[in-house]
Amino acid sequence: MAVTAVEGCAEADKVTSNVENVVEIVDPEKRPRLGAATPAEHAIAVDTRYLHGDDGLGNLNLPGSAHLNRVHSTKLMADLIRQHPGELSIICLGPLTNVATILTREPTIATLIDRLYIVGGTLNGIGNITASAEFNMYFDPHSAREVFRSAITKTLIPLDVTSQVDFGLDFLDKVADAGAVSFLHPSLQFLYQGFRQHLGRESLLLNDAVGLIAAICSEAMTTVDLAGDVEPNGEITRGATVFDRRDTREWRTNMEVATMIDVDLIKQNLNKLLR
Repeated sequence: MAVTAVEGCAEADKVTSNVENVVEIVDPEKRPRLGAATPAEHAIAVDTRYLHGDDGLGNLNLPGSAHLNRVHSTKLMADLIRQHPGELSIICLGPLTNVATILTREPTIATLIDRLYIVGGTLNGIGNITASAEFNMYFDPHSAREVFRSAITKTLIPLDVTSQVDFGLDFLDKVADAGAVSFLHPSLQFLYQGFRQHLGRESLLLNDAVGLIAAICSEAMTTVDLAGDVEPNGEITRGATVFDRRDTREWRTNMEVATMIDVDLIKQNLNKLLR
């Protein structure tokens, strides 16, 4: 139904332009409706240029978008949810700013969403942007907390699970051999170099892509029902996802959380998308 931008590894205008340009390249004839990102009120400046470049896509510097009449992501999402009550699922690959903004304006809209897939957070407490937090939660933890505590039916696909799937240099060769869209290979090359130089890894993690495939191929995941929350203000725990797993649980169960993933099935489905 739509692809909506959210601020994260790049500022709102750049993220919006990236989404518009990528969709225009990938599928111009069947272009879905697009939503524009807005600055996140509670976000913190996070420098991820060492992995994603100045533009968020490995310094590809795609041509400027020609879209003049942009619709904000939050308005587009809210309109579609109301038009199709109980029928739409949302897959969140970035911070939860857009969803939280909608809930603040229209709290009752939570019951009209079929399911929310959230790619982010951690179950084991080991982060990728700080010692305890995953990037999407750390960037805008206040929004994440509001969404976690909402009545939306939720599935969390955490970093612990998405990082079980890594991609060696052979994946880069597959991208080239598959003749995938022209921007993908150089963008991944930049990412590989960042992982090697700054993280000391010879393989690549594509957490968002893995989370997306898991969301649309639910048989690839094993999940458990848990009670989760997000720390919004901690000095060293900002954005940490916390779960009440005591024998006598006090928190109310509010989401299902993926704990295992079928690595081979995820890679098979991802490879199909490259053809």
